[in-house]
Amino acid sequence: MSFDPGGPIDPYIVGIGSRVTSDDIDTYDRLEQLASRSAVQRSERTLRLTYGWALLILLSVEIVSVLTIAFLIGFKVIELDRWVATAFIGGTFTQVSGLAFLIVRYLFPVRPGDENHDQS
Repeated sequence: MSFDPGGPIDPYIVGIGSRVTSDDIDTYDRLEQLASRSAVQRSERTLRLTYGWALLILLSVEIVSVLTIAFLIGFKVIELDRWVATAFIGGTFTQVSGLAFLIVRYLFPVRPGDENHDQS
């Protein structure tokens, strides 16, 4: 049996299992989309956790350094006017609070349907 390029190809096809239908192709496409979507979500989660921990560590270092400077001001190792020290410490803690809020709000968003999602 030789193959004729211009002729019918059906006699040369060996069937394995049932024929593939458009529903099978749609199902395969959906499974591929789900697999790629879950891979993207996994990588986003890893990236968010990495950024979250890095930012929280940097904020912790900043808080420790400000507290150290506050103790040095209190023990008169560093001389600053009272209003400068108050503005420095207050401003730093305000900035740390704002960044912590942004980290929680935008790096780890709450999605509708989550267990702790506020319905208001």
